[in-house]
Amino acid sequence: MQKLLTTTLCLAMLVACKNETTSQNIQNEENLLNKTNQQVIELKDNNLSIDNKIDIEFSRTIEINKNSDINELIEKQSQYNLRVNTINNFQLSDSSLKCFDITNPIANPILINSSKFLDDSSAEVHFDFSKSKVIENIVKCDIFIKDNVVKSFKKSFYKDVVINSELTFDELNPGLNAGENKIGALIISSTGIFYIKNADLKLVANDVFFSSGSLISTFKKDEIDKTLDNKDGLSGGNLTIDSKNIYGVLSARFLGKNGGRQMKVPSKKEDRPITFSNLFLNNHFDCKNVGQGQNGENGDDGFPGLNGGNSGNLKISYTDINNLTTKELNFIPGLGSNGGTGGRSGKGTKGQIINFSYDNGFDNSCTKNCKAHMIKGNCKGIDGIDGVDGKEGIKGKDGIKGQFVF
Repeated sequence: MQKLLTTTLCLAMLVACKNETTSQNIQNEENLLNKTNQQVIELKDNNLSIDNKIDIEFSRTIEINKNSDINELIEKQSQYNLRVNTINNFQLSDSSLKCFDITNPIANPILINSSKFLDDSSAEVHFDFSKSKVIENIVKCDIFIKDNVVKSFKKSFYKDVVINSELTFDELNPGLNAGENKIGALIISSTGIFYIKNADLKLVANDVFFSSGSLISTFKKDEIDKTLDNKDGLSGGNLTIDSKNIYGVLSARFLGKNGGRQMKVPSKKEDRPITFSNLFLNNHFDCKNVGQGQNGENGDDGFPGLNGGNSGNLKISYTDINNLTTKELNFIPGLGSNGGTGGRSGKGTKGQIINFSYDNGFDNSCTKNCKAHMIKGNCKGIDGIDGVDGKEGIKGKDGIKGQFVF
């Protein structure tokens, strides 16, 4: 009886031991599977193995075309959508898309938007950079499966340049720099005037939209004559616009500034000195030796006028869609200013005037009560002629007329 109980107990313990072993094996298999899944996810991240299973689309929130409403374009400026779609029936379960602003390289990434994959097939996020203080905004997006990143990508989103009033290129927020600037779109409303001053500016944009009534110019009309004295007029700048698509009605008025006033004047010539001579030669008085006046020296001609500035040039190119018409294209260089005032001449000196009175001795014919014979008179030299003032300087050169290249 005791042997039977011992056998039964042993059998029961064997079953329990076997069950414990089986449970441990199952747990080990699950851990191995999880570890394998983790390896697969990491492998996908390293090898970008989902590249051929997803499609990434970028688009503006409001697309620009020839029929666009300018108010809507202004309202939705610098806003973009990003969408990730799976393809070939691939599914991303328990997945999400998170996007971070990494524009500032020394700051921590800032989460700006995220989205779950709906139906395991697509995720979409929206970006609004209209308040951004920089033109180029760099975004890094990660695709997560659970907490693991399986795909990362970066993209630069460029802020639109929107002109809705009179603005110069450096008054924008953020301002543009002379040279090349990549932007999202150039949008100018009917009340917008875009001044480039004297800058050489290049805008590289995806889209360009000019409302009827908009204007691109160099300087304001009331600035054309505000050149400093003794300075050449500023030339208008050169604007190049490279775009993918261009729409609307273009008006351009490129002006050079007029030359400033020539205010420098040549120095006045010195007056000539009088020439004195000895009236008495061998005790005889001779008016021929009286001092003669000298002619004055002519003044120098005035300095040349200041040159007017060139009008500047406008060049526009496109690669895809051209729906542009032109209304006003004026290229007016600045005028050269008048020459400066001529220099003043020297004065001619007056001839010497000598009043004389002298005793020439007794009259030889006198024999009784003789008196000395006094001779009185005067001598006057010839007056010198005044010099002639210098002529007005030559007119400054007008600037060069620019051109429109399309």
